[in-house]
Amino acid sequence: MVRPHPFQEKSVAFDEVVMVRPVLHVSEYTEEERNNTWCAIEDKQRIKLEILTTLKAAKENSFEGCTRGLEKLQDGGKTRERRRASIRDILDEQDAQREQARENGNEFVIYDVSKFRKIYKSHSRAARHVAHAVGKIDEMAAKPSQIQAQHHSVSRKSKSSRSPVPMRTTG
Repeated sequence: MVRPHPFQEKSVAFDEVVMVRPVLHVSEYTEEERNNTWCAIEDKQRIKLEILTTLKAAKENSFEGCTRGLEKLQDGGKTRERRRASIRDILDEQDAQREQARENGNEFVIYDVSKFRKIYKSHSRAARHVAHAVGKIDEMAAKPSQIQAQHHSVSRKSKSSRSPVPMRTTG
């Protein structure tokens, strides 16, 4: 894998040809399409029960499988409360800006979005760090053989007192 130079700017590129497919609005679905698209109530209940069973087993350290994607359900509602707090802070700032506009005799409000951004940034910082950590864990899970190979290679190098000799090529 080629790693970018530390000073190289990151970039994103998109394909020049974009394919757009029309999609029916839900109101235009037939009964059969609706049934084939969404879960039945019984399926939803079964899925919830399976998730709860998985969480209980994971909490008791008796679950052998993967719990990826269930983190938010295991944190005791902390994620939900952080989200509510961020929304509450944004709404409070929105109210403050409306009040300021009224006090200034303005009929319309022109929101200072930089204040919203600043408020929300403090809330999103923790989520960004958690997402980065989870991404690293996912990377290790996706590439266990590569990580083991790197570890094996490093341990072999530390045991050897000889340095590698570059091969000469004729050309």
